[in-house]
Amino acid sequence: FGSEPYFYVEYLTTLHSLLLLQGFDSPAIFINKFPEICKESPMEYCLKVFIESLIKIVSENPNSKIVLMGDSLGATLILNYLSIKNNVFVNDAFNDLNNMTVSKDIDLNPFAVLLISPIVNFSENLEDVHCNDYLGQSTINNHGSFYCTDISKEQFSPSNWKLVEMWNRIVPNGGMVITFGDEELQSNEISEMCKIAFETNRVKIVKKANKGHCWPLMSFLTEETQDEKEDSCFLFAGMLSRMVLYQTENYRDPERSHEPMNLLTIDDDHL
Repeated sequence: FGSEPYFYVEYLTTLHSLLLLQGFDSPAIFINKFPEICKESPMEYCLKVFIESLIKIVSENPNSKIVLMGDSLGATLILNYLSIKNNVFVNDAFNDLNNMTVSKDIDLNPFAVLLISPIVNFSENLEDVHCNDYLGQSTINNHGSFYCTDISKEQFSPSNWKLVEMWNRIVPNGGMVITFGDEELQSNEISEMCKIAFETNRVKIVKKANKGHCWPLMSFLTEETQDEKEDSCFLFAGMLSRMVLYQTENYRDPERSHEPMNLLTIDDDHL
């Protein structure tokens, strides 16, 4: 949320076309653009804008399955939102967000979430750890001072959420996908967090070898061949069809159903 969202448009357009091939009748992708005021007190304002946008999307699409997708700080924001929405930090001031005026018919718990390289710890300094990633500790420190009112607070750093009971409340019923690279600065911290979340039986973990922070987006920008550029789009489209499409009426109905295409061939070097 620190820059314009247009960086993502080509990537998400590709993902959208692959969702159509997977059998979705009318997939829609919304990019949340945060106003300048969010930079004054980012956690509070970003959550407010995020929730207001979510209320509008859910209200206008009451029969849709909503999947939240975010990368880096956006993924962290989604985790923070889920923890607040489900009262994991019950006495925290941010729970005032739960008091926003919302129709009883609107369910703001997403069906599923897809997280790309979340920043999971703002308080631990990993400067001395050998890391080949472009996102270093100094950048995370800057993110922390920008994002958190107090980096030592447990609610800001998901790697500190050590209880399975917390994750049982956080992970949506449709599931959670967490993807990251083994060369990320916080790779170990994400791995340890994933081990706990995995025990909910609703979390899928995708760890890519020899890749760094937000590798799906970086690969899309840096790979030369179209197939390699779109690898993660193929991967995510397949995951979303398995998570969401199978549970829709259109998929089950004999007159309206469309079988998902197998976009990954046996000869391709995919995950």
